[in-house]
Amino acid sequence: MHRIIRASVALLIVFTACHAQARFVAVSLSQIEADMRAGRAGPQTRQLAGITRILGAVLDTDGDTRSVVIVGDVDPSLPALDIDLLTAALQAIYTHGAYPLVSLDETPQTRTSHKLAVRFSPGMRNAFGARLLLGDVALKKIALGLASARIWGVSSYLDLSAAAADQLSENASARFWFMPKDRARLIQRDGVFLIRRLEIDVKAVVDGKDAPRDIPGEKFAAALTAAIGDVALEDRDIAAVKGLFDTVALAAAIKEMMPASRMRFWLNEHQPTSVSIPDTYDTLRNRSGRVTVEGGIDMTVLNAALAEFNTGALKTAVLKSRPSRSAVSWVVPLSSWPTEPGQAPRKADAEEQAASAVLARNAGAAVLREISRGDGWRTGGRVGDSAPPLA
Repeated sequence: MHRIIRASVALLIVFTACHAQARFVAVSLSQIEADMRAGRAGPQTRQLAGITRILGAVLDTDGDTRSVVIVGDVDPSLPALDIDLLTAALQAIYTHGAYPLVSLDETPQTRTSHKLAVRFSPGMRNAFGARLLLGDVALKKIALGLASARIWGVSSYLDLSAAAADQLSENASARFWFMPKDRARLIQRDGVFLIRRLEIDVKAVVDGKDAPRDIPGEKFAAALTAAIGDVALEDRDIAAVKGLFDTVALAAAIKEMMPASRMRFWLNEHQPTSVSIPDTYDTLRNRSGRVTVEGGIDMTVLNAALAEFNTGALKTAVLKSRPSRSAVSWVVPLSSWPTEPGQAPRKADAEEQAASAVLARNAGAAVLREISRGDGWRTGGRVGDSAPPLA
């Protein structure tokens, strides 16, 4: 019997592994553009000030023009993001009107060539598409047992199927869909966008006439759903996929805030570095040759219903902690974030205390006290804490 796993990663995956609480950092997209136009954008600027996890964005209307401020945190355990990834996502959504997609598909020649066709949505033959493909392949390897996740209690689909061979149908093929429990990623209100933390939901769907339930597939899907965060901590290709999904959500948020006419640099002038990606990929097979894999990653972002949260306080904390209008990035002195539940208060470090001083100077002590007690979001330094003088 020859079984086919059609493993697809659909929509947006999130990895909910525990990690040390990181500081919040803001980055001005318009200032990155200015630095790139002037040829002074170094690695720190191109890597979004080290942001590894995007949490949201704020529309800045304080200056002469509208601009977008990106907010995220820096987690050394996650792969770094960069401006080329965001550019690719922006061009996919604005220019091509499609969310990024990659799939590995069988062709009429696959049975003899043992090659799958690599299919991308428009504009994805770049570093973004390459990372997407690596993440897709890594997930499929776990299903085939070519990469082990047993340490987290995940037996491969291949092993589970072999243990229950009498339950399998000759005419059935298994499809695994990796998807979120909730498709709505973006919460927006008053020029503030929050990117919701999602939990992965792996589902096994069985095809075939009169096919019985695929019990091994259901067991594999449930185990991988429970362990995907831990798996991502050990497999950087899978961990990188989370950053790509956040980048797409950010691009969708930017499209809601900024018309294409204000995004010409990112849509027409700056082009992400192209990457050579083959048109075909070797068929993934387990050692017995009985199981092959095809499928892909499909990203879709939906807006959630308008949320009730204190947008004024959050917006003030992000924008008024900026030390100067020319600053590319800065620390945001908050100890928690609306979409990040369960964060314990911690002592502010020197940079956060300095950012609190900037916020107090720009917004006023009364506003700082309001932010400190509003909606459970506290500034990193308590009101009245001393802070080193700003340069």
